Amino acid sequence: MSNKSVCVIDPLKNLLDVFRLILGEKGYEVDTAFNLEQAFQYCSLKPYAVVISEYFAPPEKMIHFFRNLKKLIPEAYCIISTAVIIDDTDYKKLFDSGLDDLLIKPFGKDKLLAHIEKGIRRQANKIGLNQPLDPFEDSQGIVTPGYFKKFLRQELKKARRHHQPFSLISVKLPTKEELGDGFEPFYFQLTRLLRNSLREEDLLGRENGRMGILLQQTDQQGSQILGKRLSALIQNLPICHDNRLLKALFNQEAFHYYTFPQASDTSVLLKSLLEEIDQEKVPS
Repeated sequence: MSNKSVCVIDPLKNLLDVFRLILGEKGYEVDTAFNLEQAFQYCSLKPYAVVISEYFAPPEKMIHFFRNLKKLIPEAYCIISTAVIIDDTDYKKLFDSGLDDLLIKPFGKDKLLAHIEKGIRRQANKIGLNQPLDPFEDSQGIVTPGYFKKFLRQELKKARRHHQPFSLISVKLPTKEELGDGFEPFYFQLTRLLRNSLREEDLLGRENGRMGILLQQTDQQGSQILGKRLSALIQNLPICHDNRLLKALFNQEAFHYYTFPQASDTSVLLKSLLEEIDQEKVPS
């Protein structure tokens, strides 16, 4: 993770311009967003070191944002910058969901920089103490195989213990040999399409020539409806228009579906994870 990347969220353009000016002068890479939805899209593509947001009511909206942001970027230092008085109960819930710091408006340039620098030092110390590293494989919002497996394992546990359903869609990718120079532009367009078509809480991973899409709280019917929609969207990508190979590859046969706890037919990876969970001592 770059220790100079910052995402600032505020509905007021003039305040965003001030943030960009102050932080840019200090060498920070600054991206700005007007709302949480836009910011989350940015965070899906770039692992920011610091995320600074105005407070957006209701509090559940902020709680949902921070909880899902921390799944994408566990090491991000999250700051709320606001003049709003936050209720004590909501204050605790925000910090429980992933908020790290609170900066009360108005404040001066030095105070802003002090909070950002404190966050970057804290996160650097965590990495130095062998805490989890950046989960991203690349800048397109694709997580590493290890992080994807860890999150999948957590969902399997929830499905088995609490009968909380989730689905996994596995999509076969064309190889570099098949596409040649067209592989990189296709992969870029594909991952951007997938990230923009999924919910904030859904996870994307890639390993062994397949793309994995983990859908929380989604049943088999929901995953198959999504898979059909994604297949049509992929085949309509500009790069696929004149490429018969890509159109043929991304029919419904490229999509495999697994839903838990109902699933009976599982992949080798899922069987392995289920066996690991069975061997654990689960508190009663």
